[in-house]
Parts: sequence; structure tokens; C-alpha cells
Amino acid sequence: MAAVLGSPLPEPPADRGTEARDSASVRDQQHHSAAAGRAERAAADRRPDVPKLWGRRSVPRYRPAGWSSSGEGLVSPVPPEPYRPLELQEKVFRGAEAIRRGLLTEHQLRSRAWIRLRQDVYADARLKQDHGLVCRGAMLRVPEGVVIAGPSAAWLHGIEFAASFSDEVHVTAPVGWRVSAQRGLRIHVNDLSDREINSIATPPRTTATRTAWDVAVWLPPQRAVPILDAMLHRDVLTRADLNDALRANQGRRGSRKAQTAFAIADPAAGDPLGSQLRTNLVLGGAPPPVLQHPVRFSNGLVVLTDIAWPGHRVAIEQQPHKVAALTMAGWIAIYVPPARAVRDFPAVRCELQMALARRALMAPQTDPGVDTALN
Repeated sequence: MAAVLGSPLPEPPADRGTEARDSASVRDQQHHSAAAGRAERAAADRRPDVPKLWGRRSVPRYRPAGWSSSGEGLVSPVPPEPYRPLELQEKVFRGAEAIRRGLLTEHQLRSRAWIRLRQDVYADARLKQDHGLVCRGAMLRVPEGVVIAGPSAAWLHGIEFAASFSDEVHVTAPVGWRVSAQRGLRIHVNDLSDREINSIATPPRTTATRTAWDVAVWLPPQRAVPILDAMLHRDVLTRADLNDALRANQGRRGSRKAQTAFAIADPAAGDPLGSQLRTNLVLGGAPPPVLQHPVRFSNGLVVLTDIAWPGHRVAIEQQPHKVAALTMAGWIAIYVPPARAVRDFPAVRCELQMALARRALMAPQTDPGVDTALN
């Protein structure tokens, strides 16, 4: 049929192939746009200046009070500034009490101005961190009437190697008293008389004689004898005090163990390691030695032996020059430096046994008190 003049011409039929291609192109563009968006967001997540804690970069970064940026934009807590009120300087105190009184806040208590000794017990960080400090902290969480005892009391009596900052605090509580178990606190139950407690001192502690008894009963001899040697050497107590303690506690639990430690203890001991070596030798069957035995030479030289058996002319020495001098004087001198005393004790004991057995076949010296040697 012919078209009417002046009417619009009809549109040609659509090409279905072209229409499909256009639709696929739109879908591809949408897919690439979505993929590009995901890639961009992933890249933003990996950037160091956008912390994952607070979301993507488009999310406003929120920092709580007390937090700040450090490094490459990472959010980290800000340590509180050290603040020491006058009432707490150089002191040991309960944290809850300081907060209750308004001297500190919980945030300030976590600053580097303080160190935590135990639960709810803090101290000025400028104080020396030794066993005396932990003793002061322990006494804040025990009832009145509990006293420092054993190796902790020995430290308070001036024997520094008896305990360290990380060791447990030994205390004695009266029978029937309830003391809650605490980490870092060793509780012993015993009724002490007034003459066995030094209540004037701060913190309160057992007397030197009672401390020596507790050390000998509670600790193995290898630890107890060096402490007893130091207490005798520094005149903290005397041999008569040890004898009095044995008589007063005769028949009690641990009396035989204390008697063994008291018998080995010697005020002439020079150092804790030598005391431990001597204790191991005696417990291993060696005869009791003599400490600081003088060996005089004709030229006036005097050599004081560390551990000696003068009747057999056998000695154990830690210094090479003394070993050489004693060997020239006809002694059997066994060189035992500190490292060997700890690491190679079985060989040291065997060497000593062989030396004593060898000299036992010879006639012993008539006067073992002082040796005179030719140079």
C-alpha cells in the first residue's frame, strides 16, 4: 500500500543482533565499574594510614580519649604521664586505697611511675627492686601478728643472697590464724614467743636465732648452710646462739636436719659457692674440712687454704696461684673454679676421695694446726 503523503515514515525493524551487543556492553561496563570499586576499597583497606579497627577510609576515624596516632597512622594507647602525689612518693601502698582517697586514678596507676608488686599492691618505681621491697608489699596484705621469717628474714638481717626480688616471701602466722593464700607468699604456721620476734623493726621479723633455725629446717642444706655461714661470719649470731636453738627445739620436727646444718656451718667461710661445695662434700661422705688453714713458708709467705684436710695435706682451691704454691709445699691441691664446682661436682668428689685415700696410706702430720713448708 502506498504511504500517505506527509505522514511519517515507519521505523525500520530493529536489528536484534545489535540490540544484544548493546545490552552486553552495558553489562560489561557495570561489571568493570563494580570490580574497580571493590579493588579501590581493598586497596584502601591495605593502606597503612587507614586502620582496620575503624573501618575503611570513607568512614570517619574515631579515636577515644587517651589514644593517638603513632608510626604510620596506626592507633595505639597513650601511656599516662607519670604522676606521683607527695603522699605516695617512695612508698608501698594499696592501689584501691589510693584511688578511694582520690590520690590516683586507675589510669594514672598504670603509668610507669609505679610498679605492681602483687595484687592491689604498688610501689614507687624509683625504689630499689630487691627482696626487701617485696617483703614490704607482702605485709600490706596479711593480718597484724604475721611476721617475716626464714630466708626472707635472713635478707632483712643483712644476708643479701638469701633471697631475691623474684623469690617468695616467707612469713610465720600464729596457729589458728587464717591467712589467705597468695601468689609469691609462703605461709608457715607456728606459735612464736615474744623473744623470738623483733616487733620493733619494720617490717616485723623473727630474731636472728629463730631465723637461723627456720632456715635450717625449711631449706635444703645446700641453701641453708651458706646463709648460716654468712650470719656467723658477719656476727649476726654466734655459735652459742645455734647451740641454744638446738637445746630449745630438741625433739621438734626438723631438729635433726637443723643439727646437720648447724654442724657444717662455719664462720670462716668465704663465699656462698664455697659453702655449697663444702656442704655437698660433707653430705657426700667426706670428713669435715678445715677452712682458712694457714700454710707458712720459710720466706714468710702464708697461704690460707679455702677448704683443707691438714692431716692428709689435701686442699681444694679456687685460685691457680694457691694451687701452685701448695703443690710446691707437698700438698695435693685440687683446682676447683666456681664453674667446675657447679657443673662437675661428681668428678670433684671422686678426685677428693682418691687424694684422701692416697694420703691415708702415709703417716698423718702430727700438728695439723699450722704447716711449715720450704720454699
